[in-house]
Amino acid sequence: RRNAEAEAERKRIAEMFGKEIAVEAQAMPIHLFAAKLEKACGLPVAMDRDTWSMATMVTLPVEKTPLRDVLDEVRKQTGSIWYLWRGRIYLLR
Repeated sequence: RRNAEAEAERKRIAEMFGKEIAVEAQAMPIHLFAAKLEKACGLPVAMDRDTWSMATMVTLPVEKTPLRDVLDEVRKQTGSIWYLWRGRIYLLR
């Protein structure tokens, strides 16, 4: 049973990462971009204090791009890492 639940969770996460979203940001502070990202993908976004305080600017013209690609681009621009855990996206420095 435990393996079936773990497999179902992995499948759900893979579907979330493949979900295409549209979110655009032009020189937007990371905390404002996180709010837009939450609305676009339907998942809460949490950041650590360093990521928040740095207020890194994000520029991302995105139309129908998989969530994983959006998060990879945010990682490149902000120097943070990201992961998904229990239905929440974390951005950490």
